[in-house]
Amino acid sequence: MAAFATPTELAAFLQRDLNTASAQQAVDLASQAIREEIAQDVDVATTTETLDGSGGPWLFLEQWPVTAVTSVTEKGVLLVVGADYRFTQRGAIGRWGGLGAFDIYNPDPTGRWAVTHQGIVVVYTHGWLTTTKEYGTCKRIALQVAGRAYINPGQHASKEIGQAKETWGVQASPGRYELLETEKRDLDPLRRR
Repeated sequence: MAAFATPTELAAFLQRDLNTASAQQAVDLASQAIREEIAQDVDVATTTETLDGSGGPWLFLEQWPVTAVTSVTEKGVLLVVGADYRFTQRGAIGRWGGLGAFDIYNPDPTGRWAVTHQGIVVVYTHGWLTTTKEYGTCKRIALQVAGRAYINPGQHASKEIGQAKETWGVQASPGRYELLETEKRDLDPLRRR
């Protein structure tokens, strides 16, 4: 997956010239830390997910927002959107059945998914466009995290050379690409619920 920011954007953020290879590594690792924190890919992508059937009316996909469902098969049978299932942006897939058609006046599933191990295959598109607020949040935090790591690779609280002393207001815990609590809170709306 692509980094949320480029070395050029990191240089502009830090207002200094950077080593391109080191800057690329910084934005790559910061982007990876964000994806791991929220357990989401974030980028627009198409995914094939194989799920266990629960016997209940809902299944939940790993990624969101879900923008399209290409296909759903249950025990090898291709289902029809509207008549057999309906999906939400949050990644829930409801099983409709027995009525023959989706009832727009009934918001709750009327059917049940088969109880099966790895018997339901869903192909779907998910993620945020780079122009969205959510993606922008990831980009901002990636620049902050990468900037801290680039400027202060040893994560020192201060540096003193002769008469000059430089002090940083934030010292990260072990792990150069750790997110601050405020950054984690900013990412909360992007987490799977």
